[in-house]
Amino acid sequence: EQCATPPGRIIRTRDGSVRGQLGSVKMLKARMLPQLSEQDFSTPSPHRLQRRDSSGDIVAPDGTVVRSGSVSKTLQSLARITRAKTLAERLEDAEREAGEKTGGKIVVYTTSVKAVAATANACSTVRKILQQHRVAFEERDVMMSNDFSAELKQRLPSLGVPQVFLNGQHLGGVDFMVEKNDTGELTAMLEAVPKIPRLESGRCARCDSKGFHLCTWCNGDKNSMVSRIGSQLIRLQCTCCNENGLMRCTNCQN
Repeated sequence: EQCATPPGRIIRTRDGSVRGQLGSVKMLKARMLPQLSEQDFSTPSPHRLQRRDSSGDIVAPDGTVVRSGSVSKTLQSLARITRAKTLAERLEDAEREAGEKTGGKIVVYTTSVKAVAATANACSTVRKILQQHRVAFEERDVMMSNDFSAELKQRLPSLGVPQVFLNGQHLGGVDFMVEKNDTGELTAMLEAVPKIPRLESGRCARCDSKGFHLCTWCNGDKNSMVSRIGSQLIRLQCTCCNENGLMRCTNCQN
């Protein structure tokens, strides 16, 4: 450790030996300017002459590889792995994995609201096309659950229902489905998707093919339990159903 004593502006150590002398800014400039004047700033520093070749390696002017491109690629891969996946990416991964296990996973975003005739007719058209091909598909009604609405906004922010996904990849809306069905290309696209047997009524007996039914725990009123906390009675909301008091139909899911 150093201990500077003001008299004489001498820097001394604790044992009393002299280490140097304090100087002013003027003295520092006088000592450094001659050294700076001797340097040639017209020649760029070596690291500025480094370049990246076609393989991604960083190469010095003499051809020496400073950093391998594989290192940069590895770092980029690690960054992608450690980055948290978005909702759209998680849905795509889950549907792709389900499709690999079963042969094909179809997800259709629709709405049960018939206030807008064009939208209702488009949803009905897409549904009938898939039913004609007798393929199993999961229908997600954006009016039945806020989660489905949030999913569609994440995956296709600027598009509305109906929208069809196959193994996590977006196929298209009603125009795409009608066109591919008319040309026969849709049959080849859905060839690997599991087929469902023909039913006499064609409707689910439990939910009427809506995909949802009233919660069997709270019967749709959301207030499924009354708990006493101190002198007050508190109604707890049911956690088995969604915000509308509906449960997913297990028959349709299976």
